[in-house]
Amino acid sequence: MKNLATQFNPKILKYLMKNEGETVQTLSKKSGVSVATIWRMREGKHVPSWPTLDALAVVFDIEPICFCAEEDEDENNGVRLNHKGVVSNFEPAFLKALREESGLTIRELGAKTGVSKDSILKYEHGNAKPLINTLRKLAEFFEVTPDYFCDDQEEDYLAGDSMFSDMEEKREILARIMKLSY
Repeated sequence: MKNLATQFNPKILKYLMKNEGETVQTLSKKSGVSVATIWRMREGKHVPSWPTLDALAVVFDIEPICFCAEEDEDENNGVRLNHKGVVSNFEPAFLKALREESGLTIRELGAKTGVSKDSILKYEHGNAKPLINTLRKLAEFFEVTPDYFCDDQEEDYLAGDSMFSDMEEKREILARIMKLSY
């Protein structure tokens, strides 16, 4: 039996297809997933395997988990993610302060956590933001929750170029639509 994405949400696939202008046929060509499978998934008549979601995720430039039902907010502990799984509310100063408090160099922290020293340097200088899995490694090492490294201020979603600038916003709208449609 294949490892199935049992929390797959067909409304998310429909939304992404509409938003990106993809038809079943064009999505099939780009992903290598059959037209029939995509049609059945979109209609909620097929629970896909993770490799199928991986193939579709590449087309939409998202993480495969984004096709699944909304995660419990408590699991994220106040950590906001963009559509690629990058922590959007990461605050570089919190990582640097905790590292320095612990008396560690960037190189030592990298060696102890398995996160490259170059990545840690970029995070601390605000030149990059970590993926959620990287943030979890750092949090586990320092024995804090992932939200320790995050700014808890709400973002002004209307200030960006588009209301749909990242997947979290799309998921919030989809959640509201789903609640109204049931």
